[in-house]
Amino acid sequence: MTTPASAKQSGTTASERLIAAFCERSFLQLWSYPNVYRDQSKRPGGHGKELCDLLAVFGDDVVIFSDKACAFPTGAPDLSWRRWYRRAVYDSTKQLAGAERWIRRYPTRVYLDRACLQRFPIDLPPPERMRVHRVVVASGAGAACRQYYDGGSGSLMLCPLAHSPLDECLAGDMPAKPFMIGRLSTDFAHVFDEVSLPIVMRELDTAADFIEYLRDKEALIRRDELVVATGEEQLLATYLQSMLGGGRGAFPTPPAGLKLFFEESLWPGLASSKEFDDLKKRQRLSYAWDALMQQLSEDILESRMVMGNEDGPAGHERRVRALASAPRRVRLDLCRALLPLLRDDSFPTRFRAVRHGQQPDTAYLFVVLTNATLPNDAYRKTRGELLRAYCMCFARHTTDVRHIVGIGTGPSSAGDDRSHEVVYIDRSEWTPEDDSLAKELEDAFQIFNKIKTIALDELT
Repeated sequence: MTTPASAKQSGTTASERLIAAFCERSFLQLWSYPNVYRDQSKRPGGHGKELCDLLAVFGDDVVIFSDKACAFPTGAPDLSWRRWYRRAVYDSTKQLAGAERWIRRYPTRVYLDRACLQRFPIDLPPPERMRVHRVVVASGAGAACRQYYDGGSGSLMLCPLAHSPLDECLAGDMPAKPFMIGRLSTDFAHVFDEVSLPIVMRELDTAADFIEYLRDKEALIRRDELVVATGEEQLLATYLQSMLGGGRGAFPTPPAGLKLFFEESLWPGLASSKEFDDLKKRQRLSYAWDALMQQLSEDILESRMVMGNEDGPAGHERRVRALASAPRRVRLDLCRALLPLLRDDSFPTRFRAVRHGQQPDTAYLFVVLTNATLPNDAYRKTRGELLRAYCMCFARHTTDVRHIVGIGTGPSSAGDDRSHEVVYIDRSEWTPEDDSLAKELEDAFQIFNKIKTIALDELT
């Protein structure tokens, strides 16, 4: 039997495989899929046509990637730039526009394989909720860009108040400056290159952080507040500055009547600073959360989960997505809350409920249960039922939280921390029947009256 894991493509070119590797790190295996197809014949087993180079779906956010690795032509820079731009950028924006139209119109006709036998495993959001982010990855101009400007990083310059070269050509205007990305003729798209893409996806390596950056950048450009960024990495450096003190990424707001200009020393200056190095060192602990997400994703794709299978893959995906929605800063503090429980053998059962100021609508609940004598399947079932009871009782008493995410696992000393159960409750869907069941569980387990919710900043 073909599974989503075995049908999943890996990218057909070196550039596509690089993008897939970056996306698997940010979106994990569960939410990013290279080389997806649309069916041409409207029936399984037909011949599919490639829809896009990579599709990532995370809740209501859909990120569509188009990759073009094109050698830069020789000759006059202005003419070579126009030719390269048409192939690497303009054609990609047209592909992205077509892919978005198809996804919105035919969300159930997206497949992992060319034969269109394996459907895309993640439910696409309905059109009224779908937030689409178009991403062009245009590579091959870096060396020519460095030569033209006699140095620099080789990253394409962003000038969103100017027109792009094909638009100016149609309008009869003077050509745009080479290696400058201006306002696109199609709807908005992010244009990354071989220099900027690795930097952006290395620094924004969670789905939440990457998507939030795309949203904030698009909003900045649509407000006409950016006049020039000498490279995407310079834009990113400004965005990351606000993270040095533990906050969210953000772009500065220019004074009234002025525009933003990001010059080429910003990223080298940030990347070499002690403050940035200290931030990266602090974040190392947070990657234990990523490892947990990766293990859960693999278990779901390989059908190894022992709890929640009655909901099917969509139910598993929703639960794990609730865990993966934490940005890097929140993941760091969640690890500070969870890891000591795994190492503490003082009690056979440990509970902890935590909340974070950057996710005020979410609570994370941890249950660590030591196995005394039970066979593994019975132990995991007991652990899962205890976690479910804990989450239900917490939801009954905590009405100011919408998302309640629970993780059940075992202590590190016994090696039981390599398996997990996950419970997710959306408090907006809470019913009188849920309330009644939670009351029964509370009376049976006597759980909630022993639990204190901890603000994560108390642990830092």
